[in-house]
Amino acid sequence: MEIDKSTTTTTTTTNTSTPLFDLESYISRYDKTSETKLQRLLFIAKHSSAQEDILKSCYEMMEDHCREHGNVKRYKEIFGPDHKEGETPTDASIATSTTDSPSSSSSSPHPSTLGFHYDTAFLAEKESSSAHQLDNLEAQLKTAQVHLTKDSVRSIYLKMGEFYKARGELREALHKVKRSQDYCTNHRQNGQVCLMVIELGIDLRFYNEVRIYITKAEHTSDLLSNDSEFASKLAAASALVSLSESHYADAALKFA
Repeated sequence: MEIDKSTTTTTTTTNTSTPLFDLESYISRYDKTSETKLQRLLFIAKHSSAQEDILKSCYEMMEDHCREHGNVKRYKEIFGPDHKEGETPTDASIATSTTDSPSSSSSSPHPSTLGFHYDTAFLAEKESSSAHQLDNLEAQLKTAQVHLTKDSVRSIYLKMGEFYKARGELREALHKVKRSQDYCTNHRQNGQVCLMVIELGIDLRFYNEVRIYITKAEHTSDLLSNDSEFASKLAAASALVSLSESHYADAALKFA
């Protein structure tokens, strides 16, 4: 009996062009203006030195982010001449873990080895415009303080916090946001400030600060009961604090 080979032959095809890790899909989950997004890209770049396509994509995304949002601090750290090959730039104010420190076995080459140019003209232009913007904010703050307008003072401090956050100066951003709390007049404003401090505290790895402000936010009972997103953010932040303390079971319950 003759067997029709066309019906029994199995052909296996492998799409070698499909990447094992979809960087763009993964990173799109993070807020496009967040410091956390940059930190994840830095981590991936550090551990992808053997995969040039992923490494280059990481640097491209970080460069676009820094240029678009004016994050000159991170731009200098990542693309500047002080970034030595074999090191992953990190915020000096961030206490990184042993596995995420420059001394670990994984490392990333300097972006210049992949064709990235350190743009000093961009830095000069951004520094000039930032100085002008800060002068305007400080003038507005003085005017609001003279007139004792609490809501205006609070609003300007928050704007200053966003200004420093965009520049990558997280410690100064945290200081300004915390100052705004003295001028809050209701629970919703207090809750907003608490969430901003918590976010900055997580980016800076200031977990004691995060814990304190989670407790403060939990006292805004009307928000906890009426705003499910607010409650979810507090639970997630609390879970991250538990992770930082190696309390994995507690973190899992809070993430659930």
